[in-house]
Amino acid sequence: MHCEYDPHRRPTCYAPHWPWALPIRTHCRRQSGRCHSALLSRFRVPCSVHFNMATYGRNCSDDPVHFNPTKLDTDQWVRSMVDFGAKQAVLTAKHNCGFLLWPSKAKLADGSTYNFSVASSQWRGGNGDVIGDFQRSCAKYGLGLGYYYSISANEYLDRRNVSEAEHASLVIQNLEELWGGKYGNNGNLTELWFDGGVSLPGVGPQVKALVAKYQPQTVAGAAEYSRGNLSTLVTENPLRWVGNEAGGGADPTWSFGPVGGNDSAVIWAPVEADTTLQLYDSWW
Repeated sequence: MHCEYDPHRRPTCYAPHWPWALPIRTHCRRQSGRCHSALLSRFRVPCSVHFNMATYGRNCSDDPVHFNPTKLDTDQWVRSMVDFGAKQAVLTAKHNCGFLLWPSKAKLADGSTYNFSVASSQWRGGNGDVIGDFQRSCAKYGLGLGYYYSISANEYLDRRNVSEAEHASLVIQNLEELWGGKYGNNGNLTELWFDGGVSLPGVGPQVKALVAKYQPQTVAGAAEYSRGNLSTLVTENPLRWVGNEAGGGADPTWSFGPVGGNDSAVIWAPVEADTTLQLYDSWW
């Protein structure tokens, strides 16, 4: 977050944005002399990488055999982002269909391994690891690393009539692996994003505890807070979604408070505006 402060005028700030969106003008107040804007100023141009099972079919097949990116080159991805001027990238570790981009060891209630992941695909003989490749590429080129993980939706589990409690258990196991294990970047992930928020019953407090334990310095966003639900805040460094996927927001857009924000709200939550590479394009 870059702020230009004039003692005679309200500060003018520029919020960080998701992929390839021009900065939108926002307004902010000073908050006891500091805010987590310092965390964001380093990553003013983030990129969102949507790459998952739906890349190979809009219907999101639940057969892992359809995931086979034989020419995957995450170095090329990251070089392109760095050349563009990006400072960080957020990768879809799990989107709504439920497919995992890493070989998770998470277990279901019956003791079996959750088998909808790269480990069950034909790619690299079941030994592929998109998250691991991307993590190494980001480190190689100095790009900040973050993860998108949709907590509330898992179409693969929905088609198998799995209970909410079992779904919640899987979520926590997955996040333990992503944030606290070898993928956690030693506690230096730059952003966490929960599309659909943390609305799965019973998960919110556990997610908040995991953020505090493994990634206390990261910024995190959830769509529900964008709509005014303060209970979805899982970090002291919240972001909020702009409310559309067209790459821009209203003028002014306050950096305090949910929805459009206002100048009397007490929570600093800058806006991220996301859009696709081409107008009216699919995320995939």
